[in-house]
Amino acid sequence: MGLLSSVKNSVLGEDRLRVEYTTDSDVPQFLHFLGIRRMPIAQLDSNLNRVLFSSPESYERYKHVGKLTRELLDDPDGLGIPLMRMEDVEEAYFSGKSELVRNVYLFYRCAIDDTPPFEHFRQVLHNEKIALYKCLYCRVFRTNTSAGTNYTLHFMQTGDEIPMYHRFRHRDMDTRIEGATFRWHVKYAPLIENDHYKLALLNPDVPSLLDHEPTGARSPEMHPDAKYRLMCAHYFSDDADFLPRNVLKVADLTVGETEQVPSPGITKVPELTMVFACQALLINALELDKATGAVPISAPFNTPFLV
Repeated sequence: MGLLSSVKNSVLGEDRLRVEYTTDSDVPQFLHFLGIRRMPIAQLDSNLNRVLFSSPESYERYKHVGKLTRELLDDPDGLGIPLMRMEDVEEAYFSGKSELVRNVYLFYRCAIDDTPPFEHFRQVLHNEKIALYKCLYCRVFRTNTSAGTNYTLHFMQTGDEIPMYHRFRHRDMDTRIEGATFRWHVKYAPLIENDHYKLALLNPDVPSLLDHEPTGARSPEMHPDAKYRLMCAHYFSDDADFLPRNVLKVADLTVGETEQVPSPGITKVPELTMVFACQALLINALELDKATGAVPISAPFNTPFLV
């Protein structure tokens, strides 16, 4: 971690990566976390399409090998194989008013005679016993409105659609999963650029951006922390690699899980974690678009955010 990251961490507080554990009945059971998974997001060979690894151990294993090779198929848990890859869509495609902007691919390891449970896939590696497939896991659609931008994550295997919405000139994004409403909140830092998004379960009485209603200013009787019922995950780039290399870590996702010791490979990652991972990859892509100017973003880097 560099000097700038150390300064940023001191400004934003030592409690920056807290994930909360609870068994309270007013919190959905699928959020009763017992453990934490940290998932590096990396850039490979200067390609701006990013990959996400299931654990730091898996990332380090891939970095040691340097590329996808048959050697990585030998580990039964798929250690060293990326979990996901997000790619831009090269040809314009619209579904109604929504534009397909990105695809998320899942790397799926199975026996050579088995078939992945996805409609669209292609084999990328194999040996005598094991095959690795790149499967279309999620499509990301974008709909622009006068009030903001709505991203819809369409999961190919289940048909589920999960929204991520942010209002015009704001970076906070609200999402709804299994009936629960969450907010990816990024705190305003006046001196140092901040891209640390915290995913929290909203309290039921807090207006959601998904309702497309103006939220207005924060009521004086409500402390900012009172808006959030449970801290679930963090997206941040504080610990990104600094020096250029073929395998470059650009960000991390830290997320709560319902197992105490999550498996480090790709074969046993919970579905909820994969949903959060897709959302983190989208946030990474939006931050990259803004930094490179590839796509005009209405919000400047340090806009005061919804609180």
